[in-house]
Amino acid sequence: MKRIISLILVFCMIFSSVTIAESLSTEEKRREIVSREGETIVSIVEKFSDMKDHWSTQWVEKLLEKDVISGYPDGTFKPDKAINRAEFTKLLVVALHDDSEVFEGGHWAKNYIEKAIQEGYILEGEFKDVDKNITRAEMARMIARAMEEEPENWKAYKNNIADYTNIKVEYREYVLQVYAAGIVKGLPNGRFAPEKTASRAEASTMLVKLIEPDERDIPEIMEEPVSEEDFIEPQLELKNNDILENYIIHSIVVKNHEDYIGVEEDYQFKIENITYPKLNQRQFPNKEIKDRRFWRSGKGLNHPTVIPKGSIYDLPAFFYTTVEHEKNFHLKEGMKMKYKVTVKKGDIEKEYFVEGKLKFIMDYYKDYPQYKE
Repeated sequence: MKRIISLILVFCMIFSSVTIAESLSTEEKRREIVSREGETIVSIVEKFSDMKDHWSTQWVEKLLEKDVISGYPDGTFKPDKAINRAEFTKLLVVALHDDSEVFEGGHWAKNYIEKAIQEGYILEGEFKDVDKNITRAEMARMIARAMEEEPENWKAYKNNIADYTNIKVEYREYVLQVYAAGIVKGLPNGRFAPEKTASRAEASTMLVKLIEPDERDIPEIMEEPVSEEDFIEPQLELKNNDILENYIIHSIVVKNHEDYIGVEEDYQFKIENITYPKLNQRQFPNKEIKDRRFWRSGKGLNHPTVIPKGSIYDLPAFFYTTVEHEKNFHLKEGMKMKYKVTVKKGDIEKEYFVEGKLKFIMDYYKDYPQYKE
């Protein structure tokens, strides 16, 4: 009799455990991750405080299992942070090969870069600045070179990519190959955005799909090109101005600004100085520092106070990031400036690049000779 009662109690305990486990929500289920070295790691949500509800959790978790990635000392992963060329090269090499020791006496990623060159993922001298943020096109090229197979009918996928003609010719075949293989998808609006910097989350997703073919989602070939309908393409121009009272010498102008009058959905513009990143911030006399990389409404292109008409950005002659910076840096006649202009309408977001030289008004030299070269 005691034996029967004991069996009943054991059965009840097992049944109760199963019932409780099944009733736990996804968030409450903490799956343990075992690394290649056998170390038991807590759930990724517990390990990285900023990964809860992030779209890339499942992909980052897979790389964590394989000891390919790690987080920051503060317990975060920073999934939306841009990843640079050296960092992505390390992840790619570690994902496909044994980890390399950090090079001592030079750049920390030297061994990874040399391995990538040896394997053909990058070419000698291809990345002059390995600390520069990597673009989606550059990442696609490295992944395509690392692929063991060539996808079927990859050339036929160009209709699937809305901004295919905006991809530089040198990257097109690589983009099509990784897209056809189901490794890299386009953005929700159908664009690939080749010049857009890639995030740590995007890099993690692509690497998982590279090393685990079962995780890939092969797209269907579209017979007709994807359309970004009703998007007004800006006609951008860099102008040098003579509005002396405001000390404006350099403007980015939307020449077809009248096309944006009365549109139902507002367009947003954001400008970033690529040549001199410090000029993206300005410290005012009251010590307040403001970042100039903010979205500007397209509805303001034709406002009466906008001079010149259609201007979305102005660079004054007296521009500084900090007081200390002002002592060491002056805008000079003939300086080359390159800007990235991002235009957004709803879910559609496009990037454009405009560049030119500074040309000063001669009257500036009379009162401010320090600006003359």
